[in-house]
Amino acid sequence: MRFELGQYKEAADDLEAAIKADKTDPTNSVKADRLVQCLTRMGELSRAEEYAGLLDRPDARERLVAEKLFADGKTTELMQSLERIRRESPTDARAALLMGKAMLKESSAEKAAVALVIIRPILVNGLRNPELYQVAAELGRKVEDETFANLAQQNADRLTELNKEYDEALVAVIGTREGFDVRLRLAELAIETGRFELAGKVTDSMLRSDPDKGEQVFAVRQRLFEPVPELFSTKTSTSPAAPEQAAAAPGGIPTPTPEATPTPDSAPDAEKTPASGETADPAAAVPESGGGDK
Repeated sequence: MRFELGQYKEAADDLEAAIKADKTDPTNSVKADRLVQCLTRMGELSRAEEYAGLLDRPDARERLVAEKLFADGKTTELMQSLERIRRESPTDARAALLMGKAMLKESSAEKAAVALVIIRPILVNGLRNPELYQVAAELGRKVEDETFANLAQQNADRLTELNKEYDEALVAVIGTREGFDVRLRLAELAIETGRFELAGKVTDSMLRSDPDKGEQVFAVRQRLFEPVPELFSTKTSTSPAAPEQAAAAPGGIPTPTPEATPTPDSAPDAEKTPASGETADPAAAVPESGGGDK
């Protein structure tokens, strides 16, 4: 839950303590995955590397490698690492973000254009990540595509506002045993910010606790099975970059990926889905109305 609230230091401390408390726990790989995500956001890469051996997912190990390469400014090696991630997870938000940030550091309109070839299909298909939109806006300005840059900035700003509303709703739900409306709003905001797994858990809980209000819950739940369009469509703009530019660009820049709809886990920020070993799981932090904390 602390991870959900952006309390990365507290979440990291809890996860680290849980791993050390039982080094044979088979769920330690899941805890380590979330722990590494916390530590990379805090910039504590050396500490994160201590847990690399517990990561059982190749993309999680490769993502840590990419974070270190980005921090060290090794652009060519970073691009090679990101390409390996993208082969397994074409819509990986963190990989796209690192690539975009690296290209911004290059101070090259050509490389910014290449980065947009990679990033734009991910955005268009519903990846609601405000930080990635912010980077996309900066890339758009660098290639002098003001229309795209403005639309990307609008998405970044609105998603930032929605994330703040989500945080407030989550705190309200955690702090009360009652409240159908606040839980329904939390589910809506979870969908709006791309936290589809949490939205599913919240609506599941509500269907059990308030079966007489199932119609309202199903109306929200149905959105989990529908396309998630951009808040402000960036399709109306065309960047000067072309796919062949990306393939031929210097510096080991990865080739573009065909448009693909992000999965719920990869959608806005895979790191925000609940993981075993946290102090409180969002599923437990969303008590059923009248039923108390689970």
